[in-house]
Amino acid sequence: MTCMAVEEATIQLMKQYDFYAYMLAQFDRVYDSKQIAVAGVKPNKNKTDITLTVNPELLSALPAKTRVAVLIHEVHHVLNKHFLRGEALGDFSRKMNVAADLAINSMIREEFPQLSKMPWCYPGAFELPEDKIFEWYYRNIPEQDECIGIGISGEDRSDAEGGAKESHKDWKDFDESFDKIIDAAIKDKVKQSVRRAGNIPGEAKELVDAILKEPTIPWQHLVKMFSNRVLSSTRSCSWKRKNRRTSCEYIPGKKRNWETDLVLIIDVSGSVSAEDFIEFKSEIKQIFSLVKSLVIIMVDGKIQAEYTLRNIDQIELIGRGGTCFIPALERAKELNPGGIIFFTDGYPCDGWGDPMNNIMWVICSGGISLDEVPYGHKAKIEEK
Repeated sequence: MTCMAVEEATIQLMKQYDFYAYMLAQFDRVYDSKQIAVAGVKPNKNKTDITLTVNPELLSALPAKTRVAVLIHEVHHVLNKHFLRGEALGDFSRKMNVAADLAINSMIREEFPQLSKMPWCYPGAFELPEDKIFEWYYRNIPEQDECIGIGISGEDRSDAEGGAKESHKDWKDFDESFDKIIDAAIKDKVKQSVRRAGNIPGEAKELVDAILKEPTIPWQHLVKMFSNRVLSSTRSCSWKRKNRRTSCEYIPGKKRNWETDLVLIIDVSGSVSAEDFIEFKSEIKQIFSLVKSLVIIMVDGKIQAEYTLRNIDQIELIGRGGTCFIPALERAKELNPGGIIFFTDGYPCDGWGDPMNNIMWVICSGGISLDEVPYGHKAKIEEK
C-alpha cells in the first residue's frame, strides 16, 4: 500500500533534503486511516527496527510543506534516539512525548516557520526557552500544564489549527536488548543515507557525526541479540499452556508462533573463506544453545543440504560452487521460522529475494559492505 501524500513529500525531500529522504526510505511503513495521529515512529513488530506509521487522510489534509516538516520531524526522533532516552527516564507518558517534540521543533523552526501556526508545538507554549535538549524540557515542563502531550503528539486537539498530531505511544514496548539492536539499526541507516546524500542538513550534521563515531558492536553480539529478540518477541500468551515460572493458575503461559526457532542458511560457495566459515561455526555453537530447534540449510548454486542440527560437528563445508540465494530463502520461508540468519559473502547470482524483517545477514570478512545489503539486520565479520 502507498500513500500519495508521503510519496509527494518524499520527492520534495529528495530535491531539497535528500538525506532525510534516504532515511525515510529505510523505515518500514504502515498506513492506517484509523489511527488518531498524523504520523509516528515506533519499533517494528519484532522490535528490531523502525516503523513509520502514517494516517494518509490526516497527512493529506496538511499543506505540502507541512507534510515535509512532519516527516523530517519523525526522522529527528530517530536521529535523537528518543526511544532509548525515554527508556532511560523510565517514562513514556505524554510529558515525555511533548518534551521530545519541543526539542525537535525548536531545532527545525527556522527551516519550517509555518509550524509556528501550531503554537503548542513550541517551547513558548510553556513559557520555556528554545534550543534545549529533550531531557531539559522533560524536567521543566509544568506537570499540570493543559498543553501536556498536545504538541505534534497532541491527542486532544483534533480541531486545532493545522490538525497535525503524531504518536509515540508504542515507545514503551521494548526491553533492554532493544537498545543495542536499535543503535546498530540507526547507525546502519545513517551510514547508508550519508553515502547516498548530496549534503547533510546543518541541524542534522552534529547528530549524524555523533552516531557515526560510536563504536561498532562486535558481530557476535549482534547475532546473539537478534536470536534472543526473535525468540522472545514471537511468543504469545495462551491459557491452554501452563506458565512454568509460577504455580498461579491465573497467569497464562507462552506459546510459539512458529514451527522452527531459527533457520541458519550457510553460503558454501567458493568465495567464502574457510577461515570465516570456522569463525562463524564457533558462533553457531552459541546460537544452538539458545534454541530448541535449529535448521541448517547449505547453499551454493543450489541447496546442498538441509537438516535439523543435533550436534555442532554435523556442520561441514561442502559444495563450493556458485551462489544463489532464492532457493534457500524460499525454503526457509516454508519452514515458518521465528528468524533466519544467512551467512554469506553477499554476491548472489539471482538477487536477494523479497524483503523481510526477521532475517539477519552475516557478511564474511571478504564480502560486500553492509551498505550494499538491501534489507534485514546486518553484521560483518571484521578482518583480523
